[in-house]
Amino acid sequence: MAIEGYFRLADPAPAPYVQAHIYLPRLGLGGAAHFLVDTGSDITSLHGDDIDKLGLDIGSLSGETATVAGVGGQATYAREPAPMSSSKTGRQAAPTGSPYG
Repeated sequence: MAIEGYFRLADPAPAPYVQAHIYLPRLGLGGAAHFLVDTGSDITSLHGDDIDKLGLDIGSLSGETATVAGVGGQATYAREPAPMSSSKTGRQAAPTGSPYG
C-alpha cells in the first residue's frame, strides 16, 4: 500500500512529509500530525505545532529522555509509545483500540 505524502515547499529545503493519526494511549490523546519522511532515522519526533494541536503537556511525559543531534542541532526528547496509522485515501484511520476510531 502506498502512503500519500506531500512536499512542504515553504521550507528552505523542501522535504517529503506524510500526515498520520497518532495515539498516545497512556495519556489518552490522539489526532492528526505531520511527519517528515526520514528513512535513515531511528526515531520519530513531533513538531511543536503538532504537540500544541494534540494538547500534549510535555511535562506529562514519563519515558526515558535522551539528547539527539542532527543537521539542525541538538534536542532533548522523551520517549513515549505512540501508534501511528494512515490510510491510502488520505482519510485518517485511528489505530485499533483507539477511542478516536
